[in-house]
Amino acid sequence: MRSKKFTITIALVSIIASFAFGWYLRDVQKLPEIIVAKEEPESPKDELDSLMDARYPEYRVYGIALEKDHQRQIVDRKYNFRYSIVGGCTADESTRSEAERTNQKTERIMTQRYGKDWLVKFENSVDSLYALDSISIEIARQDTRSEKIEKMLEKDRLKYESHMSNKYHCYETPKDSIRMVILMGEGFFNGEMRYMNQLRAVVDLKTKRVIHFDSTPFGG
Repeated sequence: MRSKKFTITIALVSIIASFAFGWYLRDVQKLPEIIVAKEEPESPKDELDSLMDARYPEYRVYGIALEKDHQRQIVDRKYNFRYSIVGGCTADESTRSEAERTNQKTERIMTQRYGKDWLVKFENSVDSLYALDSISIEIARQDTRSEKIEKMLEKDRLKYESHMSNKYHCYETPKDSIRMVILMGEGFFNGEMRYMNQLRAVVDLKTKRVIHFDSTPFGG
């Protein structure tokens, strides 16, 4: 039953990922040349910040973290702007007001570069990357070695009353069909509980399998 469910999941997500990947490549391959806002810095000490804001304007959001924020903060570099999460779920009025002022400036620059629907294009690329990440993570999780590590981490979490949750992340590689999946989690290591990189799985989306696996914990 588990194998059948996995096969169906892989098939469905593969279809979504194939369609979405087209959007992702289409959006990021045809981006126009960066247009730098022609604004003089207010003072010498502000020159670096002014150049950064003109070339890579900041788009600020606040509130609880969203599921696709990881992908947003990867795709933003392809659109030459900075997607920043500020204030968390307790943003005060000054944080919100500053974010709105910053976003108004960013909106003008990004509209000039990519058109009025720049944010829609950006979110389409985010959705495409999210689909690719989801299928890659699912392939890595179904590997028996990943299952074993997850069970070990869960056992340690209960034993040592840890509140840190396990979290998978996916990253691109120079080859489009190859993805790197990592698992961050808290486990017992060298005499203490530590939140670390617990595994790395290299996934081939063409063959839908893990082609390299490393379970040596590090970091944290």
